[in-house]
Amino acid sequence: MKKTEKKTNIKEEEVSTKEVKVKKSIFGWFANNKPFIIAILIIMAAFLSGYFIKNSLIAATVNGKTIWRYSLVRQLEKYYGSNILNTTIEQELVKQEAKNKKVEVTKEEVDAKIKEIETSMASSGQTLDEALKESGMTRKDLEENYRLNLLIEKILSERIQVTDEEVQKYIDDNSESFPEGTDIESVKTIIVEQLKQQKMSTEYQSFITELKEKADIKTVAKY
Repeated sequence: MKKTEKKTNIKEEEVSTKEVKVKKSIFGWFANNKPFIIAILIIMAAFLSGYFIKNSLIAATVNGKTIWRYSLVRQLEKYYGSNILNTTIEQELVKQEAKNKKVEVTKEEVDAKIKEIETSMASSGQTLDEALKESGMTRKDLEENYRLNLLIEKILSERIQVTDEEVQKYIDDNSESFPEGTDIESVKTIIVEQLKQQKMSTEYQSFITELKEKADIKTVAKY
């Protein structure tokens, strides 16, 4: 029994010794070939940076002629810069106001809205992902848009009231647009929602104007 244990110990020591020798050999190779290894790392870094620079700066090539991304950006800024900047400023003002008022929108609320769209589109034989791809939007873009819209609705909800008189006036003014036999009571919910959206649009302009008047906005870019 002792001889077997002794042999086992000897074998373990031999394995351990071999591992040490292999490790020393590897470390020795790295130590002796530092310049070569550094050169390889530099080449890899240059390749990766070149790849990312190419993909971030070049929009396309036409028969070898480069179309730079910055030229596209300049064109977009020239024609749409003012509108995009104004929209971005308004979005930031809304987010700051929501934070000040402690108004929040949960992920579940956003998901519920997007689910409604998906269900509606599915009934017409189209998927949301297909529509997003056609419009050049991502799901993340859509979620952010709905998050912002819900923030606006929550902030302005206390300013917007739709009375029974307003609903009845809408029905009277648009009586010809309702097919004969329409159950008016069943469409009142839709009418209320439509009137809310109309008021929301009007109220939003007043709301944004108020925020801009109070805010310290410094526009650096001129369009």
